[in-house]
This record gives sequence, structure tokens and C-alpha cells, in this order.
Amino acid sequence: MVRPVGEILFYMLQLIYECKEVLTAAVAVKQYYVHMVGSVVTSDGGDGFVLDIEAYEDDLQNMLEVSLN
Repeated sequence: MVRPVGEILFYMLQLIYECKEVLTAAVAVKQYYVHMVGSVVTSDGGDGFVLDIEAYEDDLQNMLEVSLN
């Protein structure tokens, strides 16, 4: 079944809007995490903090890849 161009554009715009919401929320969560954890991390424990941020970014990327495929 071939969909009309208008319907396809609607779905694309909806997907773009939802992606924007997810990315906005992800950035807000990351900023909150960096603020809260960054204020308690000492110079001794900084490496774990960096690894946590990298793990968060990897999880976010995987989530987006799954939801967009």
C-alpha cells in the first residue's frame, strides 16, 4: 500500500518532534547528573565519574538506535 505524501510527511515530522523531546530530556538528565555528581566527586574519584557519563551516552545512543530502527 502506498501512502500519500502528506501522511508520510506527518509521520516524519512527528518522529522528528519525538526525537527532539528525547534529546532535550537526555541533555537535561545529563546536566542534572553532572551537577549533582560533580559537586561530590573529589579528585580521587574522577575517573569513575567520566566512565559513568560515557556509559550514559552509550546507553542513550543505543536507545535512540533501537527506537529509530
